Amino acid sequence: AVIDDSSPRGMRDRAAIELLYASGLRRRELLSLRLGHLDLKQNQMRFQAKGDKDRVLPIASQAALSLGTYLRLGRPKMGRAKKDYVFVSPARGPMKGEEFSVSLRSYAKTADINKRVTLHTIRHTAATHLLLGGADIRYIKEFLGHESLKTTQLYTHLDVSQLAAVLKRYHPREQGFS
Repeated sequence: AVIDDSSPRGMRDRAAIELLYASGLRRRELLSLRLGHLDLKQNQMRFQAKGDKDRVLPIASQAALSLGTYLRLGRPKMGRAKKDYVFVSPARGPMKGEEFSVSLRSYAKTADINKRVTLHTIRHTAATHLLLGGADIRYIKEFLGHESLKTTQLYTHLDVSQLAAVLKRYHPREQGFS
């Protein structure tokens, strides 16, 4: 495994990556997430998003599992956090973006991913995978917390080969042609 999730830091990083990918969180949303924002019984989170808007998102099963493990076993060993942030650093404060970015780049390198991987890359990948999986772009707009559908359309750009494959698979005029 790329992430050693037997350590508190590994548990934290796995939970953060799972939550980013499953929820399409922005960097600021992830780093400022508080314990009070989570409702693990309902598998959802509620917080103030960009533009001071309330945002409610489901927590997907795998992310909830990783998050629960981190909160039960990893976070208490990270030291007593000064505040109620979900993701904390060994320095006892909230996890810093640069600290997590360094870990993310290390995991990508270990996994032989040669592209630049950032927190935003994971957000973009989540949206792209939803789109490729057939999700309606209006739901992706809500998932990402965008104001405008135009923003989502720009955000979920796909390369031409992906579009060609979708066209070939789903367009009625392409059926039966190889």
